[in-house]
Amino acid sequence: MKDTPSAPSDALLALLEAQLGLDAVRVEQHLVEDLGLESADLVQLVALVEEEFGIVIPEEALPRLHTVADLLAFVPQGR
Repeated sequence: MKDTPSAPSDALLALLEAQLGLDAVRVEQHLVEDLGLESADLVQLVALVEEEFGIVIPEEALPRLHTVADLLAFVPQGR
């Protein structure tokens, strides 16, 4: 199922796994505590997600991005 992501959540998880070099990322994981991202990493990751999904995540939203689910909330579900 992960070979061809069909849902936006699958696509985001696959993107994070590839970018971070991890085998399994879950939506409930914390970006900093669980995945080890630092501020600069988060900014780069947000830019990558914006490019991949053709979206804009407002800069003021960055401090509210704590989990993968928080990031997923910005990804259009009809993709």
